[in-house]
Amino acid sequence: MPISVTTTGFYGGLTVSELEKAIMWELGQVVGLDANFNKFPQWLIRQKLNDRQNKFVFHSQCLKKFCLIAAKADYRQYKLPDNCMDGGVISGRFYDTASSYQELEIVDQHYMNTVEEGYLVDSSSTPQYIWQGDMYGNVPTLAVHPPADTAGTVYDASSDTGVAIGGLAPASSTNTTGTATGGSGTTLDDTTTTFTDLGLVPGVYVRNTTDGSYAYIQSIATNTLTFAATLTGGTANTFSAGDSYEILLGEYGVMTGWDSSGDKFIFGYDYGLVAKITVPANTFMVHYMPYPHAFPETGNPGQYPEIPRLYHMDFAMGVVADLLRTFHESSREFKRAEYYEAIFNMAVTFASGKKNTRPFKDKPIFFRPRIK
Repeated sequence: MPISVTTTGFYGGLTVSELEKAIMWELGQVVGLDANFNKFPQWLIRQKLNDRQNKFVFHSQCLKKFCLIAAKADYRQYKLPDNCMDGGVISGRFYDTASSYQELEIVDQHYMNTVEEGYLVDSSSTPQYIWQGDMYGNVPTLAVHPPADTAGTVYDASSDTGVAIGGLAPASSTNTTGTATGGSGTTLDDTTTTFTDLGLVPGVYVRNTTDGSYAYIQSIATNTLTFAATLTGGTANTFSAGDSYEILLGEYGVMTGWDSSGDKFIFGYDYGLVAKITVPANTFMVHYMPYPHAFPETGNPGQYPEIPRLYHMDFAMGVVADLLRTFHESSREFKRAEYYEAIFNMAVTFASGKKNTRPFKDKPIFFRPRIK
């Protein structure tokens, strides 16, 4: 008898809408096929999801981003990105030229006060150490020693092809694909998609996967994206009805700054391009753990968590535990919370055990003695 095989595609993880439904099912709050938010409002579910995702990322170290910080002569402390977790520095490099760098040793304040006693009056030179500095409001800073003796140049996207800089962080990390219903060399139209609900920001690249062209977004309307320049790199360099497209939200780098304009974000037209940009001389490159993109209180039902999809369902069970704890402590519901909390904690433990297989393996802000 022949074997019948049905293929429906690989597991893509759970969207926030699917996570909500799974949570409400465990709480007996699903009516038909829809989650019922009468007892537990949707905004509360989203807040709990955000809190649980933050904790999952911090303990498992499953996310990493990089930032560029242009050195200032004689400065000992620099602001880290706004989305950097407390104690989230993974590694650091100092580029003395655009073609050479040295790894910076991560230490802590105690090490500097004992092993490097007197460091605060040392002369500027090439930085060797980094550690967490003071808090800048609720944003951590990076302390360095020795301070750089030469000011760096702020990264300019013109140094690389297919790179753009934007002033806003994307509100989602989910790449979006679709089919154009029209457009031109400078616009993409899709009447079946609401672009304003996707977390898009100016600077993010759009690829016409039919003809191979690309351009970055200048402005966003409900069903239309307008580009900063004409599409380039393809055969037709235009969008026509029926063309397939992809919007690249998942990869970006950060440039930090003290001025009122805040952090800047580096986007590329191709996978991996952001990671190979030309870093200017006298610049720090810091890899750090970012807060994951937050789920909005309403809308954007197709947004995915940023944690590995293997843990999506277990991650949602942590929210079930939070909601069950709102019942009286002598109730059966309150006692059930322990079961769901154990599911979440087991997933975190399992994910944390994979730190050595991730792109980085160091713990945030570790202490490593060094003999002088």
